[in-house]
Amino acid sequence: RRRADEARRRQDAFNRDNPERRMDDRGPFGLGAGLTFGGVLSGLETTGNGLPRDPSSFASALRVEVSYALRAVAGFELTGNALWMFAPSTALGLGAGAQYTFPAVTRGRFRGTAGALIGLFQGISGAQITTVWFEPFARFEVSITPGAAAYAGLTLDVAPGDNGGVTALSALIGVRFRLGGESAPSATAR
Repeated sequence: RRRADEARRRQDAFNRDNPERRMDDRGPFGLGAGLTFGGVLSGLETTGNGLPRDPSSFASALRVEVSYALRAVAGFELTGNALWMFAPSTALGLGAGAQYTFPAVTRGRFRGTAGALIGLFQGISGAQITTVWFEPFARFEVSITPGAAAYAGLTLDVAPGDNGGVTALSALIGVRFRLGGESAPSATAR
């Protein structure tokens, strides 16, 4: 009985020191920035005779993300992304979609996010194509402060084109911030 009481006291102390938090407790808006580094799986640039170059090129891009959490569904966010590819050619991608963060309510510092975007891809140099951009992604997040998290994950960028377009599998790293002021504490927080 003493062990059970001691375990309960330890659990109660942990619960007091680590109240349950919703992923959007610091505000409904999210803002993030990150980098992707990976490999091109399909031809991106063309040679002088119009054939795709070696598809094993290194790909890298800068990303900016905005999101809005829907309070009606804990963990669900509408999101928009801008992608600036700077290697092996230059391109801009603009997309919108949805993502889900889980667990949406937790006492811990770790969460996961998965989602997908669809939008427009515009090649500027190299593959000068205008096409649809589709991107599924998944990432692991760790809270740095209550309003900021660092993340790492994987993303697959697909922008089909008649010259091979772009398909790139990349590692994704960056940071996210919650904005919009403090929301009401979680009903399950103690």
